[in-house]
Amino acid sequence: MVILLYQGGAAARSDKVHSDIASGKFGPIQGERLPLVRRIHQEINAALVGGGSQETARGQVRIIRQLFEFADKENARLTLESIESVYFSYADHLKRRILLGGKVARGVPRGGEKKLGPLSERSAYYYASDAAIVLDKVLNRRISLLKQTKLKPPKRRKSPIGHVAEKQVSSDTNRFGHMLQDLCDGLTLRVAQYAEFPVTIALRTDGPLFIKKPCYLAEAPAAVGTALEGRYSLANLRIEAELLMFIAQTGMNFSQAIGLEIQQFSYSAHNDGYQVRDYKARRGGEVLFEIFSEYKSHFERYLEWRRALFPTSTRIFPFVCMEGVRTRKGFTGARIRAVTRRLGLPYLSPQALRGVRVNWLLRMSANVEKTAAVVQHSVATMRGTYERPSFHRLVVESAKFWKKADPVIARTEAVAPGGCNGMPVAVPDIPPSAPEPDCLKKAGCLWCDNHRDVDSFDYVWAMTSFLHLKRIELSNAPRPRTESEKEAPAKLAIERLERRLTWFEQSNNARKEWVEEARVRILEGSYHKSFSTVITEMQGGRT
Repeated sequence: MVILLYQGGAAARSDKVHSDIASGKFGPIQGERLPLVRRIHQEINAALVGGGSQETARGQVRIIRQLFEFADKENARLTLESIESVYFSYADHLKRRILLGGKVARGVPRGGEKKLGPLSERSAYYYASDAAIVLDKVLNRRISLLKQTKLKPPKRRKSPIGHVAEKQVSSDTNRFGHMLQDLCDGLTLRVAQYAEFPVTIALRTDGPLFIKKPCYLAEAPAAVGTALEGRYSLANLRIEAELLMFIAQTGMNFSQAIGLEIQQFSYSAHNDGYQVRDYKARRGGEVLFEIFSEYKSHFERYLEWRRALFPTSTRIFPFVCMEGVRTRKGFTGARIRAVTRRLGLPYLSPQALRGVRVNWLLRMSANVEKTAAVVQHSVATMRGTYERPSFHRLVVESAKFWKKADPVIARTEAVAPGGCNGMPVAVPDIPPSAPEPDCLKKAGCLWCDNHRDVDSFDYVWAMTSFLHLKRIELSNAPRPRTESEKEAPAKLAIERLERRLTWFEQSNNARKEWVEEARVRILEGSYHKSFSTVITEMQGGRT
């Protein structure tokens, strides 16, 4: 931060500032700035030492440089005593940029000031907010400087969306996802290391993508600790695609995802996917993240690819340059942005992808509370930050309402095999660890007072397949560490299913033959269509 001590230093290019200082371009040090710059450095450094993010610190340094650059242009003094006044002038300057719409004010000589880019209310507010966060600590203020400016937090108005526009958004999202998948499929180990330029990648919806030879490749040495021999632009493109796909699948914060370290993972079945833990702590360690079952094979394929290219790196997403794997965890998505521009696609940032995941879960579950629990947010935060108006959900919720309100069309189909009236009511003796009936989970039907058995072989076969699924789930579950954990939901479901099948077996000879035939089919690997896919997936793809 020594550049802040020089008049005009804040506007200098970072890669040339030291040579400019040495040449005397900025003149002598402004000694009156020293106490202010020292306090700013202390506060930013204290946040880092306390566990703060390096990206946050870099962002704070960047905004403080902008503040100092503004002060230099205005010939304002920068001291502990004057910084409040400078900040308020800076906030007014941001407000004017909103009103000017990116134009330079009249009276400025041509070439005397660079043209200011357009500035939205949101950007202006967050620029001022980031600067105030640092200066409030420097000045030990109880009331933030930001509250005394004319800048107000932008209202997050959510515009209604019709079914045509919603289909367009869904189409663009699908095209973006297909593009990420095609990049991951096309940039194989052989392509990344040996393919001749221009590299051609087949895209399923937008035709082939041609990647030209980078201008630096002729003289670029091999990146340290990699097997790329200077071709790291191809590897970085796939890593960007994999990172965005990972965030879309897991819903993890970007800062957490990019900092993940490679380890041996253990997968345990959970709902419609897997909970991923460190293999060493598989008996009950902390869940690192959750993935959908279809993503598991893709993720493991990527891990093999990055182990081959980056054998010495510990990061799951090791962006690389000529000096080796970058230590900084910054990410702009520049390579994917360039591809989307060429294809005429909207770019979806990590935050936008998390929003897509939340709204997809809302649409699939139609349950706000359960979705909020899955994405680990409060209902208020999820609705305020991620939820978007949806014509599709409106239609679904209206239909669900009338299914409950209109007795003529009341639901009679159970989620699990069997009959139902669509009203989930728990039996009186339901165990504390058993799944609650909610017409969403199949296991919940086992303890629903309105669930009914069906007197048919197909029903017996389905329940026997369900029993086999629960046995697989129990075998993959972590070993119970306490007495309360011994009553696992899967174990309770197994006992419940066995009692029902025992009743069928003992009731008469015809039903006994149904049970025996169903068990033989399970031994042969022939499962009921309601459970065959998930059983095959949980068994590792064996059929």
